[in-house]
Amino acid sequence: MLSILDKREVFGSFPGRYRLIDEDQLVQRLDNTRTIKAHEACVNTLRWNRGGTTEFIDLFSLLASGSDDRKVKIWNLNGDCLTSIDTGHHANVFAVEFLPAVYVISQ
Repeated sequence: MLSILDKREVFGSFPGRYRLIDEDQLVQRLDNTRTIKAHEACVNTLRWNRGGTTEFIDLFSLLASGSDDRKVKIWNLNGDCLTSIDTGHHANVFAVEFLPAVYVISQ
């Protein structure tokens, strides 16, 4: 299921030539839909985490959303909002991204 979501993003065979997978087709293939209402305005961007598996977070277990309400929210796979970040932006949020995991090793 998660590979389908990952491939849903824009893709193509060479630069400048892209196509999008149809939304209805995607929903039918997933066979699982959920509506989450927590932003106060329309959602402009969604991004799955790609951090791999750690003792705390499983691969693709978090979803970030950015909205016209200028907030970023982090969700788990159950649809629970784990945190809401007031970005302080003066305009809409159009992109969100997870940073790669940083591991600190000490003796």
